[in-house]
Amino acid sequence: MSDHVQREVLPSHQQYLHRLEWILQQLTDGHGRHVSFADAYNDAFRLCTMNRSSEVRYVAEEQLRKLSLARPYDVFVERAKEICDIALYEESTYAFSNGMTPLTAHASWLYERSVARRWRRLRRAVLWERRIAAWRMAFDQVRFMPGGSGLGALEVEFYALAG
Repeated sequence: MSDHVQREVLPSHQQYLHRLEWILQQLTDGHGRHVSFADAYNDAFRLCTMNRSSEVRYVAEEQLRKLSLARPYDVFVERAKEICDIALYEESTYAFSNGMTPLTAHASWLYERSVARRWRRLRRAVLWERRIAAWRMAFDQVRFMPGGSGLGALEVEFYALAG
């Protein structure tokens, strides 16, 4: 008897949705050169033709929300435009017919929220903390090597404490 491996087969709309989520995540993370705009647009278009426009909208809004929390304005605008371009068919059919706010306006609102400003400020502080720790280690290594300024200061302190 041959062994048959049971593989879960996803319906086509789930395959398109997972691939669209992955592509938009890559754009959000700054790896846009590794993905195809045509593939992303086609996936979004196919989902819309399968009456899954609300899922396209949700995925696009979720990635815009994540993007607004972490990226500076110029990077946000560039990547938000790419996401809005991918969701253009959804925008011109589903969102327009349901009277929804355009994705570009929604993206601006997401970026201007006070919580997004605080998260971006926190992210910048954490990045600086990591840099300062690395710089401090390099500074201490040079300062305490033989002939460094730190050894002279430690010698004075040592003899002062030793009495």
